[in-house]
Amino acid sequence: MTKIFPKEEQYGQTSRIRRCVVSVSSNIAVGCGRRTSNETVHFLHISRGSLYELETQLI
Repeated sequence: MTKIFPKEEQYGQTSRIRRCVVSVSSNIAVGCGRRTSNETVHFLHISRGSLYELETQLI
């Protein structure tokens, strides 16, 4: 997928995608380790927000 980015954007976008993947998976893991379902849902919302942010940056 990163091959479709303009040459000058390839590193920046690839780096953003990698950071997002780490952030999303980390937030899901933290949420699953919480004591209540409300806390878990909170971290799932944070993960979803990160995905929306990445989608916006890629557009």
